[in-house]
Amino acid sequence: MQFALRACESSGYAVWNHVGTLAAAYAEAGDFDRAVKWAQQAWQMAPDSEKAGCGERLRHFESRKPDRKT
Repeated sequence: MQFALRACESSGYAVWNHVGTLAAAYAEAGDFDRAVKWAQQAWQMAPDSEKAGCGERLRHFESRKPDRKT
């Protein structure tokens, strides 16, 4: 999580995929409230071509599940 936080801080939380990575890190740590918060932010910032994936990830976190592809 510390690397995701550093990436967000260094970009001033202005890079959507850094914010999405932070959300995923919180979900992996079991902090789904923060995961949802940051996933919502990433979804709002994401380009249209990435909205569907961000929305899917957000739904995982709202269901209190991490977003794992395996």
